[in-house]
Amino acid sequence: MLDSEGLKLDVFTNPLEAVKHFAQALPVNYNLIILDIRMPKMNGIQLFYKLKSLAPHIKIVFFSALDAAKELVSLLPDINFEHILQKPATREQFVSWTKRQLYST
Repeated sequence: MLDSEGLKLDVFTNPLEAVKHFAQALPVNYNLIILDIRMPKMNGIQLFYKLKSLAPHIKIVFFSALDAAKELVSLLPDINFEHILQKPATREQFVSWTKRQLYST
């Protein structure tokens, strides 16, 4: 969906591969990271902290089926309710939310 909007993406299904790639890449090449909470080998909260340790100022948001917004906001620095979109979402909702996250300060 985002690719068709002209946004450049790197997509990973394995969080360990994502961390490895991000550690080797220049973090300044990334404007936004979208995470899920449930993932194999490492959950989204663990991945959040790992990525923040590599690039403290990177913007990270969550797109998840879990209704965990209150917990995420209370646990994670820099995360507030607008940084979380709950699945399912329409294409329009997801694209609009992502663009707001990408272009907001």
